[in-house]
Amino acid sequence: MCRLAGGHSGAPTQQEVADLAGTDRMMTSRVMAALTAAGLLARTADPRSRRAKRVRPTEEGDRLVQAALASVREVEELLFGGSTTPRSMALRAELRAVCATDPG
Repeated sequence: MCRLAGGHSGAPTQQEVADLAGTDRMMTSRVMAALTAAGLLARTADPRSRRAKRVRPTEEGDRLVQAALASVREVEELLFGGSTTPRSMALRAELRAVCATDPG
């Protein structure tokens, strides 16, 4: 959801989300259905493919993601306290890289 919220250009398909998350299509579809039922995600037909669905967070879903990101920043501040030592900066860089590339 983080990559779907906050300025992602264009709504990805469910398959693209599954690929990004490293999950199978059926499990992703079930999760998307639950998030849609909870009012956190909207799924629409892809005009280029009658089988594909495009997904995007609803206003409530985006609000929830933004609140979660704020919590992550708070925890980061508690853990690192603004430290700029080479070790803490290297750890931050590694954690950001993992978050950016590792779906699990």
